[in-house]
Amino acid sequence: MNYLKFFFIVLFFDALLRAQSVEKKIARFDGGAIDEQDFLFRYEMTPYPRKHLDEFQDNIKMEFALSMIAEKLFAFEGSKNKEVLESDALKYLFPRMRSIILRDALYREVIFNPTRAKDDEIKKEYIKGLSKYKVVILSFENENLSKKFFERFKRNESLEKILQRAAENNIDTTTKIIEYGDLDIELENQLYKLDVGDISPVVISDKKWHIIIVKDVEININPTEAEKERVYGKVKSVIEGRKEEELKEKYLKQFFKDKKASSDGKILALFSRWLANKILLTQTESDSSAILFTYQFIREANEALSDEIMSAPFIFVGDRSYSLKEFLYDLIYIQNFALKKNAVSNIAAILNAKIKYFIENEFLSLEAERKKLDTKKEVKKDINLWRDFYLAEVYKLKLKNEINIEESKYVKPDEKDSLKRKLFHLREIFSTNFEDISNALDEIKKGVDFKDAAKRYNKREETLKSDGELIFYDYLFPELAKVAENMAPGEIFGPIENSNGYSIIKLIDKKEYAIERESDKEKKLRIWNEIYAEKLEKKAAELAKKYNLKIFEKSIKEIKTTKANVVSYRFYGFGGRTIAVPFVSPFWNWYYLMEEKKLD
Repeated sequence: MNYLKFFFIVLFFDALLRAQSVEKKIARFDGGAIDEQDFLFRYEMTPYPRKHLDEFQDNIKMEFALSMIAEKLFAFEGSKNKEVLESDALKYLFPRMRSIILRDALYREVIFNPTRAKDDEIKKEYIKGLSKYKVVILSFENENLSKKFFERFKRNESLEKILQRAAENNIDTTTKIIEYGDLDIELENQLYKLDVGDISPVVISDKKWHIIIVKDVEININPTEAEKERVYGKVKSVIEGRKEEELKEKYLKQFFKDKKASSDGKILALFSRWLANKILLTQTESDSSAILFTYQFIREANEALSDEIMSAPFIFVGDRSYSLKEFLYDLIYIQNFALKKNAVSNIAAILNAKIKYFIENEFLSLEAERKKLDTKKEVKKDINLWRDFYLAEVYKLKLKNEINIEESKYVKPDEKDSLKRKLFHLREIFSTNFEDISNALDEIKKGVDFKDAAKRYNKREETLKSDGELIFYDYLFPELAKVAENMAPGEIFGPIENSNGYSIIKLIDKKEYAIERESDKEKKLRIWNEIYAEKLEKKAAELAKKYNLKIFEKSIKEIKTTKANVVSYRFYGFGGRTIAVPFVSPFWNWYYLMEEKKLD
């Protein structure tokens, strides 16, 4: 169902685009172009400061476009750099993302597309969609007990007496309102054979035994147009969802029946022992919280087990092999691996289950390759979107690592001029795992207090005891400061991508202060961040000229957008979930460093 929901979101934006010229370019350079479709898809799926405010629409669209353009320029330059191409992100992380996209393409072709409901199928079930059944469903864990109760009905015992006896046996006797699609298909098929006052025979469903008692039926014989549309959509969704599940089960059973794969037992045993020892050393006896593994875990494994073991063939799928390092990237970034201390004794079994999941997914992505689905236009575009994102991020990290601040640049004992700095007071939920951020956002939207959500999901060590409360000058957390600058007290925004993970923030207050003195450490950090920001801006401007960038501002302003400012997720066929599109971090000042502001 979630997969279907995302597909309809895509269709909505596709319909929005059809009213515009999808071939129109908003930017072009020697290495590629960005068209309106590229822009709109990223724009509508990405939260961005002030996007929901009418008065900022044109400015925000331009800022967002410039941020996208900079990403493409960095990606193109990164694609020519050996160091970038040989980075872990491109060698290990991007292939995991490519794999999940290929599986999704296979799902669309063999499961999703063939199970779309035809109009006559929907009309056949339509009357059921207009019906509401008031029922009692007695559910039994024991078949014999269900038969005994059914015999009571056959002996015409009073319903009141039977329900009283059921309640004494801790069986739910509450009356429920049932609509089309609420029950498993076995129960539903039996329900629609019954009239008011009827009692069903024992029905087996979900490894339980059930008896249905119909107390009343309400049929909407004069639905409004809106109600007709709602019912039609619901019936269509239920039919398609059931057909999908049925076809997927049959397909996977047939697909995997002759597939063979294996893993290296020695490497698995060695890794399992190291992992068990790590968990025991990390957690105390009283600590029952789960360890959520991050990139640091891969680095530690590499140091402990050696490059040779990490790079050796570990998992064998068909004629391909995968190293332990490749598997760990999948484990952390795709499977969101977490373990509790009490799982130590069962670690080998847990890892075997994760390996099985990895193998099944790889077989599916290899099947997508065999069918040449990676050559389809929409699939290539999807893959390239994420590849460009990783290329850009790694290239920016390369620039960051090249910074070398000399002592004289930040230690100035005779400096007496005061600095004006902005002080931000906010509450933050930080995590390196996007799943935490996603869950926190869902709870906040449902009304959970931000502070309570921070208690559960914030992973920033410095603010664990203060439930995410953070007071800082702008140069300490520049990514947070850039967003908070445009927020009002009490406003919540997120997720924000930063150098270490993701954040959601709630602004409490912000003020400007004159600072007479800074410590050497503070000064170094401030200047380092300023140098990095300046270096990025200069490099983007330099690349724009180098590759003859042309920006079409008029086209950007004419694009029709919504003001939706939410995080969107993508649920992939055959399982898996990520953010719908890579985040676009605000980055537009580079444009004003160029010699000519107008490029079109």
